[in-house]
Amino acid sequence: MLFIFRKKKPGTITNTLTLSSNDIVGGAGIINRLSIKSWKISDLLDLMLSVSDNTATNALLNYYNINTINDYLQQNFQNISLSRFLMKKK
Repeated sequence: MLFIFRKKKPGTITNTLTLSSNDIVGGAGIINRLSIKSWKISDLLDLMLSVSDNTATNALLNYYNINTINDYLQQNFQNISLSRFLMKKK
C-alpha cells in the first residue's frame, strides 16, 4: 500500500482486476471461498491488510509487478525484500 501511495499511483485503486481460477490460492483470506471474480484494487488492498488474504496480495504483487515493488523496498527499507508470491496454486 505504501508503494502505491508513495509512487503516485493512488488513482489506480479504483481499477478493477478480474481473477481467474489459476489466481486463487488457499490460506488466510476469503477470496478463495467466494465466487466473486472481479475486484477493485481498493478492495484487494483492504483484504490484504485486514485478513491477510493471500490471493489479494498475489493479485496486487502481480498487477504492480513484484520486482518493481521489491526494488522500491530495497531503496527505502533495505531489511525487507520480497522473494516470492504467497502460496502457489497446486
